[in-house]
Amino acid sequence: ALTTEPDFICMTPGISMENSGDKLCQQYTSPEQAIVERGTDVIIVGRGIVKASRPADAAYQYQKVGWSFFFK
Repeated sequence: ALTTEPDFICMTPGISMENSGDKLCQQYTSPEQAIVERGTDVIIVGRGIVKASRPADAAYQYQKVGWSFFFK
């Protein structure tokens, strides 16, 4: 975590459950890495949702997985 100060919120972009990188050199982080290892409070998912064949289902899966790590 960047800080343990409770007044700050840590947000992590570039979250993906499937990719570790792309041809544009974007490096992705798994929800588990972001939440458990880095202590993030908010995961930010872009392409994993908007490029999914069923975006609403993908968003729900990210929500479900994210919550499972927050409440371990």
